[in-house]
Amino acid sequence: MRLANLTIPSTETISNVIDVTGIEDLTIYGPSVLTGVVSVEVSPDKGVTWIDTTLDVIIDAGTRVQPVHGDRLRLVSSGAEGAIRIFPVHGSTLVTV
Repeated sequence: MRLANLTIPSTETISNVIDVTGIEDLTIYGPSVLTGVVSVEVSPDKGVTWIDTTLDVIIDAGTRVQPVHGDRLRLVSSGAEGAIRIFPVHGSTLVTV
């Protein structure tokens, strides 16, 4: 399923936060250009504490996060981005019958 985009504004280093409650597996698609190294952080407590997943978003490719150990997700760049950076996100939930 399509989730909200993660966006790092121009001259900033941190993206918006998206709710990933109930998401078991997600893929973040990187833009064609990045200024810094962009890493994925998750929060297990609705954004109070942030944990680096040690995953980096790859330019023009998908970065898979599985399993998602948190209810919020954001991106952090190692340097101020030179333009707005938009990262489409797709996720799936665990379906039980």
